[in-house]
Parts: sequence; C-alpha cells; structure tokens
Amino acid sequence: MHNPGRDVRDIPQTTTAVPKAMFRVV
Repeated sequence: MHNPGRDVRDIPQTTTAVPKAMFRVV
C-alpha cells in the first residue's frame, strides 16, 4: 500500500504518474 500524499506529489512532477497512480489506486 502507498500513501496518497506521495501520489499527489508525483502527479505534478511526472505527467505519466497521473494515469499510473490512478490505475494503482484502483
């Protein structure tokens, strides 16, 4: 399990993290 705050930080840093983070959350 990962922290949601970390994903939010990665989203703005990496555009590819947006779809990957969403898929991971699901």
